[in-house]
Amino acid sequence: MLNDNCLGICYNTVMYKINIVAVGSLKEKFWRDAVAEYIKRLGSWGKINVVEIDEASNLCGLAKLEKEKNDLLKYVKDGKTYLLDIDGKNVTSEQMSNLLTSDSVTNWIIGGSNGVSKQIKDSANDIVSFGKITIPHQLCRVVLVEQIYRGMMISLGRSYHK
Repeated sequence: MLNDNCLGICYNTVMYKINIVAVGSLKEKFWRDAVAEYIKRLGSWGKINVVEIDEASNLCGLAKLEKEKNDLLKYVKDGKTYLLDIDGKNVTSEQMSNLLTSDSVTNWIIGGSNGVSKQIKDSANDIVSFGKITIPHQLCRVVLVEQIYRGMMISLGRSYHK
């Protein structure tokens, strides 16, 4: 449980680093505001780093996926890596919490409109899905940061998760 007298960033003396590496940017202010709110709330438990990769819109097919793969992998170095993909396994919020706290560094990849290369899928520790519905990439990022926040609240035994 988090010690409320703790100075700095701690949870059971573990500082978390969460990297979100996404193809594309959040163009609308309301998406950026939603993500920023959850990142602000998460600031007590670690560092949240969001990296936006330019979509290789001038390329097609495998060339596009290859370019995006190289750009994505530049930012995924340490810790466990999770790919968000419609064909991944559905997880509960409690399972999401376990993924987040299983390592002090986690990387979350959100691919582009054409998905990701086979190498990205093969290199991920796990592939996670938020369901079989199609979710716009901008909304997917909002759902991801909300689930990261919910997962931390579950780990801490806080009442946010009902």
